[in-house]
Amino acid sequence: MRELVLMDRTTFRKIREIDTYESIIWTIRYNAFGDFELYLPVDSSILHEVKLGMYIWAKDVERVMIVDEINIITDLEQGNRLLIKGKSLESILLYRVIQKPITIKDGRSLQAAIRTLINNALISTSGTHEDRTVPNFVFANSSDPAVTSLTMEERQFDGENLYDVICELCEGPQIGFKIVMTETAIDKYQFTFSLYKGKDRSYGQGSLPYVVFSPSYDNIGNSNYLESDAAQKTSVVVVGEWVGPPIEIVNPVGTDTKTKTTTTSVTSSKSNGLVTATPEYETTSTSTSESDSESTPVKTYKENKSIRRLMVNKAGGRKGLDRREIFLRSSLSASIHLEPGENNPYDNTPTPPAEFPEGREGHMTKSEFDAILRSEARALLEEEENSYIQTFEGDVLHEDAQFKYGRDFFLGDIAQFANEYGIWVQVLVSEVVFTNDNNGYHVIPTWIMKT
Repeated sequence: MRELVLMDRTTFRKIREIDTYESIIWTIRYNAFGDFELYLPVDSSILHEVKLGMYIWAKDVERVMIVDEINIITDLEQGNRLLIKGKSLESILLYRVIQKPITIKDGRSLQAAIRTLINNALISTSGTHEDRTVPNFVFANSSDPAVTSLTMEERQFDGENLYDVICELCEGPQIGFKIVMTETAIDKYQFTFSLYKGKDRSYGQGSLPYVVFSPSYDNIGNSNYLESDAAQKTSVVVVGEWVGPPIEIVNPVGTDTKTKTTTTSVTSSKSNGLVTATPEYETTSTSTSESDSESTPVKTYKENKSIRRLMVNKAGGRKGLDRREIFLRSSLSASIHLEPGENNPYDNTPTPPAEFPEGREGHMTKSEFDAILRSEARALLEEEENSYIQTFEGDVLHEDAQFKYGRDFFLGDIAQFANEYGIWVQVLVSEVVFTNDNNGYHVIPTWIMKT
């Protein structure tokens, strides 16, 4: 973190090194974007060189940041300073939405599903909206079984923010994602997205050296352990209105209805000098005769709707007093209308059909609609306010510690934590904060519970 490099946004050309600054906070995260704050003297020559969108690369840290804020601060007491802020390359995902409906089938590889979402938004956009393509952006497949073995339940996406979806998909199985800048030739770089899984260094495995933080090792300070199921929900009753294609009703030949119209004209009369009038109106009556037997059948239509009510449970299920239910009324629009020739996402066809199957015309089937309702219900159960909570917070003593970040453990790794009361938990490195200022250079990991 002691050497920073400012790079051009389009050419990736090195603009200059930043080796003199007042302070820096540089944060990287396991399955979210990181950020940074950099303070420099305002008279620094970098003021005339740094531009929004440029990259700042820390040579001893893998992640690269994008400058998105430049602030000149004038202060009579502390002096004038230049503040540069930004986010890591993972924030590129923030600026894309899932433009068209995409269905992920049940049992599909999680990695393949995420690759599909990223390809459609950033890589393979030719022929549709080519201006969405990010040049030199590639998806690198992981060969780690901890990633390749993960599968998904059926999900449908339409209009969600790409970053939010990927964060959600990675949060449950606790896998990480990153976008790094890789050099393909001299001064030639590309953005490489990949999924990865941290290493287990806890007592739950026996192949790697243990990383343990506890009072007996004198490497942990204050700690706080919390366990609660006060807000936990285990089941969702989800309701939504499905709308299908109109139902066609045909009156058969020979029973076709005919309408006779009788017209009554306006009449007027005088009574005591006043004129009264009866307006013209039409009355209709229907009849069927033998002469109608050669008539063309008449088609009429009626609405095709039904209320879908499903019960969705957490994996494992709960019974009796352990069951805790919540209600969800879906606001989903059940009828999706597409033009012929557009890709029909609910048929999962790889190429746009010439026309829809007769009667479909872009409408979802009931089973497709139910799959979306289940997806919404599962997402509700996974929300933090509806979940079982188990947390362990501990202040790791880093100075002269026997376990150091970057040597003994890394982002996403799992370690063993304990307190003096026999509470042993496995925790994951979710973020690392690097700081360098007048107080020195520090590396501070943040831990979350392993699930």
